[in-house]
Amino acid sequence: MRRSQGVNITRIAREAGLSIASVSRAMNGRNGVSEDVRRRVNELLRKHNYIGNNHLNREKRIAILQNSCSFGGYQTELYYGFTDAAAEHGIDFCSVIRACNDRRTLLEEIRELQCSGVIVILPAQFESDLPSLIDSELKVILIDSTPSPLEGEVGFVDHDAYAGSLEAVRHLTGLGHRAIGYVRHPSRTLNHLQRYKAYEDGLREVGIVPEPGWVIQPGGSCEKIRGATKELLSSHPELTALMVTSDEVAPGAMRAAWELGKRIPDDLSLVGFDDLPQSCCFVPSLTTVRHPIYDIASKAIRELDLCLKDPGRPLPREVFPAPLVVRESTGKAPR
Repeated sequence: MRRSQGVNITRIAREAGLSIASVSRAMNGRNGVSEDVRRRVNELLRKHNYIGNNHLNREKRIAILQNSCSFGGYQTELYYGFTDAAAEHGIDFCSVIRACNDRRTLLEEIRELQCSGVIVILPAQFESDLPSLIDSELKVILIDSTPSPLEGEVGFVDHDAYAGSLEAVRHLTGLGHRAIGYVRHPSRTLNHLQRYKAYEDGLREVGIVPEPGWVIQPGGSCEKIRGATKELLSSHPELTALMVTSDEVAPGAMRAAWELGKRIPDDLSLVGFDDLPQSCCFVPSLTTVRHPIYDIASKAIRELDLCLKDPGRPLPREVFPAPLVVRESTGKAPR
């Protein structure tokens, strides 16, 4: 379609009761105008079928929103997925790190970078910021979370953490284990809560109520995890298996078992979660739940790019399976 006869930015500004500069900033997705002003301008643009030349030529940029600049195995796998998909499909994206920004709100920062869509990594870390993002006209996809009914029309790409963790517990109980410890993550994201709930439910399936003393939450460095796990295994010698909430925790747990003279899996079975690339190279190789991090990232950025190019396309609402990968670190419960 062609734009209406005689419509230009000056007319749009006059009808909106705004300065030409404000209309220009709204049209270009820049910071410096309120979301209400942005909506008013966009309604007039749609009414007159007005598309500025810069809109025709500029690619839609995607903001990847994360809480801090520290990168563990999880974030690294996500960015492999983002960058590979972006390179393959010509997608323009940038990272917005909240810990590195104290001058603007996140929405202002995203607008200043002229982003049209947002991927939010671990949304539980952005509870105070999500309402303004969702209320804006930006397209938003959540990574590893499903939105509550109050979170509006947003997309998500998640994994079935509960089913994966439950399969891991059933694997251990099927090998005869009844005293199973758990190393929790200090984060209270939905996924980590689901992993832990599956641990409790899986034990209850075989008539076991997990003792509070079987569960620790050390957080922090590998050394802290090693120390806390060593104390757990020393205080509860009845434990024959251990589940850890992430593969990144496993080396500390393995070291603790070795220091106590416990052989994996002969004396202690160990199950991780994530199936990070290095997990198959541990000695022994780690039985773990496959969290398809790379696939989730690739799916999220590709689908958001398609939605930005076709505004009528629905945002993705997909949950990937999280299957158990059995390797060498689990075996029959010792007699």
